[in-house]
Amino acid sequence: EDEIVQHVKDANGLVLACFSPQHLDRLVGFIHTALEAKRTFVADAYTAFILHLLSSETPVPVPGKSKGYPVFFPAYFWENENKRTSVTNKCPHMLTGRIEIDQILAEPSKYLMVFRPSMLEIDFRNQLPPEVLCLHSRWEGYLEEPYFNNTLQQIQQANGKLVQVHTSGHILSQDIVGFVDSLKPKSVIPVHTFEPAEFAKRMGNVRILKDGEELQVR
Repeated sequence: EDEIVQHVKDANGLVLACFSPQHLDRLVGFIHTALEAKRTFVADAYTAFILHLLSSETPVPVPGKSKGYPVFFPAYFWENENKRTSVTNKCPHMLTGRIEIDQILAEPSKYLMVFRPSMLEIDFRNQLPPEVLCLHSRWEGYLEEPYFNNTLQQIQQANGKLVQVHTSGHILSQDIVGFVDSLKPKSVIPVHTFEPAEFAKRMGNVRILKDGEELQVR
């Protein structure tokens, strides 16, 4: 968070935060960053709804309701009536706290906004403001995906900068081993990993399945 704050304080233009808002610790970190850097945190509708749900469990700002926390409705969200009404019916305050893209672009140095590459074509009209800073807080492999190419090009054309500020949320390997040892399971089936064989080296009762292979659980 300290590193991100310094990047934002050094930025001259709009700051884009590209991350998954479901990562709540990271979401709160970006809110703290905006406060520390004296910028307005702009949540897209999806992020605003997550904060609305989260507010019932812990004190967090609720965009549209909390003063100084506007909500941006991306075109893909606003134009989809089912998506829009499913959220605004539950959270009418999101409409009263709505901010338009032209307001953001008129004074870009005032804002730190949640960004998705899907916003670029329609909302930003394929043109990011000068000296934009994109803080990419996701796995760096996503930067190599074709859908991110246009974003990288537009950042370059705007004389901007992309900074990777990712912190992995994955558990450490030794903690996995300790967790499994404490459970003493009958079998261990590795999933979502590039190295399933490593499990067999570190613990017993490991069964490695091929992608698509069915397993009957009794």
